[in-house]
Amino acid sequence: MLDIDIMEFLKKLIRPIYFWVYRMRGYPGIKIVSTEITEIINEYNDVFTYKLTKPQDLHLHAGYYAHVIAPNSHINNYDVQDMSLATAPHEDHLMITMDTQSNSRYKRKFKNAKVGDRVDMYSIKGDFTNDHLNDSDKTVYIAGGIGITAIRSLIFNKIDKNWRLIYAGKGYCYQDLWNDNAAKVSLVKRNTLYPTISEELQPGTNFYVCGSGSFVEDVQRYLRDNRVDSSRVKAESFGR
Repeated sequence: MLDIDIMEFLKKLIRPIYFWVYRMRGYPGIKIVSTEITEIINEYNDVFTYKLTKPQDLHLHAGYYAHVIAPNSHINNYDVQDMSLATAPHEDHLMITMDTQSNSRYKRKFKNAKVGDRVDMYSIKGDFTNDHLNDSDKTVYIAGGIGITAIRSLIFNKIDKNWRLIYAGKGYCYQDLWNDNAAKVSLVKRNTLYPTISEELQPGTNFYVCGSGSFVEDVQRYLRDNRVDSSRVKAESFGR
């Protein structure tokens, strides 16, 4: 037991030195993308959207996520999280949205951030994309809570195509976008989620599901029980 305690103490002692040396060497093997906060929007309660500058040479697909470093911070064990990018490739800015209620060190740094603060990111990638879809096919996007971030990116990527949104949450982000497309959007609570999905179970429909792990598992099970082919369902879950 004593040896384990000593090892943990040494790890805590050495880890900050490792990250400092890594930063001084310019993060070899990692391409850092630097952005700046241009606008902060309080969507509802402790949920905030951060609009960021977009580098001209950034390669981006709808549905991508990034390792996002907290404002004015550097890579370490506490100040990096995977965050979905809520913007589509043709938009002239980047955007992330998060619930800061947990009050973790990472979330506090965003909650205390100001316009003009630096936000770095790296490893921008993902396979929760919709570029390959046939534009004439109907696509139903199902979002739970902050799962709307990646879904917004996908919808805005094909905003003029055949889509529907079913969005379950305690509150709702991006209200202006949904107001502009009210005929295609259902803002629901968990008790009305599945009756609303049942109205969209036509053959040939594509389903995209994003939200917490339990939300995604429940919706996938419902679609499977209702004989939706798994090749028509794409899902992404997270634990934040």
